[in-house]
Order: sequence, then C-alpha cells, then structure tokens
Amino acid sequence: MRLTNSSSTIHSAIESDILSSTRQRQSKKDEAIRKKIEQELSRKRSNPTRIRQTKKIAGTVSALRPAQALTLKENILVIEAAQLMAAKRSDCVLVVDDEEHLNGIFTAKDLAYRVVADNLDARSTTVSDIMTRNPMCVTADTCAQDALNLMVSRGFRHLPVCNEEGDIFGLLDITKCIYEALHKMEKAYGSSRKLYDALEGVEREWANSPVQLVQYMETLKDKMSCPDLTSVLTHHEPVQVSLKTQVREVAKLMKEYHTTAVLVMDHNGLAGIFTSKDIVLRVIAAGLAPDNCSVVRVMTPHPDTALPSTSILDALKKMHDGHYLNLPVLDEDKNLVGLIDVLRLTYATLEQINSIEGNQGAKFWHSIAFSENESILSDPLSHAPPSTYPELTSSNSSIEHESTASIVTDTFSFKFNYSNKTHRFHHETNNFAMLLETIQQKTEQPVTVAYLDDENDQVLMTCDSDLMDSVQIAKNAGLDRVKLIVKRHIKQNPMMEQRSIVKQEQKNTITIPHDVILPAAITFLGVVILSVFTISKSK
Repeated sequence: MRLTNSSSTIHSAIESDILSSTRQRQSKKDEAIRKKIEQELSRKRSNPTRIRQTKKIAGTVSALRPAQALTLKENILVIEAAQLMAAKRSDCVLVVDDEEHLNGIFTAKDLAYRVVADNLDARSTTVSDIMTRNPMCVTADTCAQDALNLMVSRGFRHLPVCNEEGDIFGLLDITKCIYEALHKMEKAYGSSRKLYDALEGVEREWANSPVQLVQYMETLKDKMSCPDLTSVLTHHEPVQVSLKTQVREVAKLMKEYHTTAVLVMDHNGLAGIFTSKDIVLRVIAAGLAPDNCSVVRVMTPHPDTALPSTSILDALKKMHDGHYLNLPVLDEDKNLVGLIDVLRLTYATLEQINSIEGNQGAKFWHSIAFSENESILSDPLSHAPPSTYPELTSSNSSIEHESTASIVTDTFSFKFNYSNKTHRFHHETNNFAMLLETIQQKTEQPVTVAYLDDENDQVLMTCDSDLMDSVQIAKNAGLDRVKLIVKRHIKQNPMMEQRSIVKQEQKNTITIPHDVILPAAITFLGVVILSVFTISKSK
C-alpha cells in the first residue's frame, strides 16, 4: 500500500512538472511576441497619453483606482491596435478624436467577433469599422457602490472615466476592484467561519428551540457561508473544439455561443484553453492567418482547473495569482463539469457582499484603503466590465442622459429560489422586461414572476409598475430586498385556453337562486296560458 501511494505521488509530481513546463514554454513565446512588438512600436510611435491624476475620495469611483486607459485614433488599422494591446497587456482600447475626447471603445472580444469571425482582414480594417461608438462613461466622483451594482445588472465589462467635456481620466475595471478587496473578504469570511462553527454548536445544543430562532440562525449561516463554484455553474456545456480546428472557426463558435473562451479537447480529455485574448496576442498581433492556423499552435496547454467544491473566493485567488480569466471545472475523476470566467465570479462576489451588507454595501467599498504607491497601470487582468452612475456622460452620445441617470440611482436587491438554488442580485427598479430577462438567464427557462403584497397575497408581476410596487412594499416593511416567487411558465394549448375562457364566462354569468326558479317558471307558464286563452276568445 505504501509503495502504491509513493508511486502515485511520484507520478503526480512528474505530471505536474510536465504541465508546468509546457505552460512556461507558451509564456516565453508570448513574451517574445510582446518584446518584438514593443521594439517596433518604440521606433514609430510617440509617448502615449498619460492618465490624468485626480484626488481619491473614499466611496467614489476615484477610490477604485481606475487604470490608465490605452487610447488610439480611429484611423488606426486593427493589426496595429492588436499589437499595441498585446504590448501593453490590455484587452480594451478607447478611441479618441483629434481633440483627445472619447469617441469609441473596443475590446479583445470585438476583435474576435467583428474581425476574425466576420472574415475581415486585420491588415486593411480600421478601428472605426469595429468600435462601439459613443460609449457610456462615468465621472470620478460617482458613488462606487452604485457603479458596481449597475455593472452587475447591465453586464458591463469596461467603463471609461471621463469629465463632462469627454476628457479621459482612466478606465474602470470591476475585476480589479474585486482583486483589491480580496484580502478584506478573506478576513471577513475567516471570522464568519468561526462564527458559523459556533452557531452550529449552539444549534445542536438548542435542538428544541422555537422554529423562529432556528430559522434565524439558518439565515445567519447562509449569509456567512462563502458559495462554491456549483452556485455559478450553468447547465450549458462549454464550447469544445479539437486540436486541429482552425482559429477562424473557433472565433465563429465564440460569437455563436456568446463566449470568449473555448476548451480544446483530445482523446485524453482537456488538452488546452483558447480565449479572445489569445486571438489578439498569438494570432492577429503575431501576423498569423486565422484560416491557416490550427488552435493547437496558439492555445494555452494543460490549463489550471478547479473542483466544483472550490469556493468562489479561492477560485478568484487562483485566477488572480495565475493571471488568467477563465477556469475549467473538473470533478474528482477529471470529467469536465463546466467553465467559469472571472466576470461571473466577480458578479457573484458582489452579490454576496451586498447580501451581507444589505443596501449599506457602500460601507464595504468606502472602507477599502488603496495604497498610494501602488502602480496605476493596467495589469494582465484588465478584463474589466464597465458601469454607469448618477453622473453619466458621453461624448456626442445618442444615449438619453435623463433616463440613464434615473436608472443609476435606483437599484434594489432581489432574491428568489428556483430548482433548489438561491439567487441574489441587484437590479433596476423600473424595468420589468430586463428583470425578467435577468431571471430567465439564471433559470434558463421561461418563468412567471410574482411577489407578496402588504397583505401577504401573491401578486403576478407583469409590468414596470408592479416591479416598482414590490420595491416600495419592501422598503415600507424595512426590508433590504424583494423576495420574488419564480415559477416555470407553462403555456396552455389553444383548446385548454378556450375551455378556460368558456369556464370563466360561465363563472361570470349572473346566477339565479334555485328557490326562485320554480315560482318564476310557474308564473311565466300562467302568463302564457292566459295570453293564449285571451287570443282564442277574441277570435
């Protein structure tokens, strides 16, 4: 038995060394590409625009330390933009006009979707052809909590920080915000773990306590526990390709399935991972042709993986330490379970912070102290979602500022249970259609949504006013969230609907009491007989 265990340990160590060496070789290739590009850029490009310094105010966007923004003019070719992104380790670029005002934005995802997947040539396509024009931006003095909540509800990834004239101050990165807060969250969950264990002991001692006390303790334990990866995994399988799949085809699959990462499989299982950032660095910037490049040449071989039981916090630490944005999830037998990305973990972490702090979650971000001597340059993990705030601005934007601003300042917490899973999220309080879409993304099924009114009756939610009523009722009751009742929507067939209508019509007709029917019938019959007798006599 000891010999077997020893052999297994040696085999695992050898396998780990092999996997580590293959990743190191790929990392060296990446650095060689970056070094070559940097040498070329240094010969023909002037110094980039530096980030404007602004005073950091606790609890605002400025305290979240927006990263230095990478800026380009819109007439730059895509291949040049990709090379600059590779050299600067960035996956988001802001496009400026001749006066250095914000004009557009594009990301590594846009290069994968709008260039490679759409069969465009990076050597002749300009940035103006693929950028998103007039992006939303935020001022530095906007409330950080409002910003982060809106990022989650709207699914933003990158957000420029500007003043009202469109001058760029930086780029907000939601994942970087979470990474900065990791240490504090670790301490919070460490203390919570001790209290959690103590509560379990008390619960055993008070086994015969009143139901209300037991329920309260269960609620406390639920709030203090750090969720694991099973809470964020979806039922959709990650996109899988073979070693010989061409990069162009991979990009088309990314676009079709709305993802930025695919898993590369061989006969032994997981062989590698390939992302939109790899398309930028290892394909476009390196000058390779997507039609003639198989994914095995440019993938990250043997990526790190996690178990479903891994906590969200540990997964975030793993991704932060390893400088990657996607993490395959395998079970104990090395079977593929799913793929999670840093953005999904970030959103889940924000929801957990809000569930603990309630609507006072701003206290958490207000207390985050950032070191003044740390670098403000974007790191390899600048895979950042954008956001919007009470003071949204946009250079020549077609977006209606009034409606957007009202959204920013009015979000609330929502919670529901579905298929034995509890979901928590922040959302706008005046857009039912978007709320329903958010819920159905989590349930992956058509659903109906209801809430409890102030008389504890279920009310079906069908419009914006219903949504606003539910929030107002929760606020009046001193609650920090709306508990939704979500059920699967089962559409009736036409015959059943017709029967339902007939039944309803029958129900709505005026009914006559049975004790009135007989006298009325006798009276009516008497009138008829009398009428017939009168007519006969007149003849």
